[in-house]
Amino acid sequence: MVGPRIVGGMRASAVGLVLLAGCTTYDFEPVNALAIAQTVKKVEIGVNPPKPALFLVVDKSGSMDQPVTPTVTRMEAMKSAMGQFLTQSGSTAHLGMLPFPAGGTSSCEGGDIANVAVPLDQGDEDGARLAQAALGVKVAIDGLRAAGGTPTALTMRAIGTYPPMLERDRDRFAVLLTDGLPNCNPANDPQAMTCTCTIAPRPASCTVTVGAQVLNQCLDDQGSADEIDLLKVKGIRTIVIGFGTDVANAEGAATMARMAAAGGFTRPCTTSADCNAGDSCNPGGVDPCGRPTSTCGQSFFQAGNAAELGRAMEAIRASVTCDPCLQVMAARPSDAALVSVLIDDLPTATGPDTWVFRDSATAPTVEFVGGLCARLRASNATDPVTVEIRSVESL
Repeated sequence: MVGPRIVGGMRASAVGLVLLAGCTTYDFEPVNALAIAQTVKKVEIGVNPPKPALFLVVDKSGSMDQPVTPTVTRMEAMKSAMGQFLTQSGSTAHLGMLPFPAGGTSSCEGGDIANVAVPLDQGDEDGARLAQAALGVKVAIDGLRAAGGTPTALTMRAIGTYPPMLERDRDRFAVLLTDGLPNCNPANDPQAMTCTCTIAPRPASCTVTVGAQVLNQCLDDQGSADEIDLLKVKGIRTIVIGFGTDVANAEGAATMARMAAAGGFTRPCTTSADCNAGDSCNPGGVDPCGRPTSTCGQSFFQAGNAAELGRAMEAIRASVTCDPCLQVMAARPSDAALVSVLIDDLPTATGPDTWVFRDSATAPTVEFVGGLCARLRASNATDPVTVEIRSVESL
């Protein structure tokens, strides 16, 4: 019997097995190639974001003499709250102040923008200097006396012609602090059945005659909202504060809400307790600095006394003062592990003293913490910090 031949050091039978194995067929499922993209957000924090402009538009109409308590008028409560805010937080913004109406007891004139009470500050960002400028606003508010109507539309129209508020070098906000319903618009027909009169009991014509002047007292909610909307087109957002009981009823609240909606300011919140009574805090918003947040259904602030007005002003300050330690990412990564950060072109690992990634339904965010956050806040023109945020997402 002849045994199997040796072929190249292998038995012939073994070669046959190898050849047979080479003829075996396999089924493969096609796999699509994974498409990925890298998104980079590069921010040079050479100087902290410019402090915002807060132009205070203060209602000094006759109704400001009405009481908040048996011994304190609205005007007195307003002066107390604004005095505390301007003394403690005046360094956080560039401030100015325009009271309205411009004249005395019979006035339906808008705020006198040609002779503004306190011009909007246009100096540098130095905190001590801004704090001193804020005290000038406090002195002007302390000198106000209640008189006249509520020419809100005419006043907001005037702000749209004020050159310092038209410069786009920083975020600009008109803070409308009013205790009453807007009126004094001569374009409204006081005889029309649709005219809602802001005085009660309603006369045959919704007007008040003072000397030779006939003052229109029709509710000017739409006219005021229209002027506020025109400011928004120019990049000026309006924050509305309703002060006193006149804005607490359904008609007053609806008027404040209409003006606030036109103003383009969304009121951030953490819980519903941060919003007006009966309102709710809804997830999925973005605050004025572009940070993901929840927002109130109603954007206006309602304050019934000095303490509530003070809290409203502090909430506004916190909302419009942008923090370099919170950066919204350009795109959502497929995985948190695919987020990387470079500081001055050097990779920097996530950690309790550097940065953390936070996701939300609104926008992914990198928050700088600890020592790195302190470094960003202390950056300046001569010692800038370059932040580069990279993320990878599947397409």
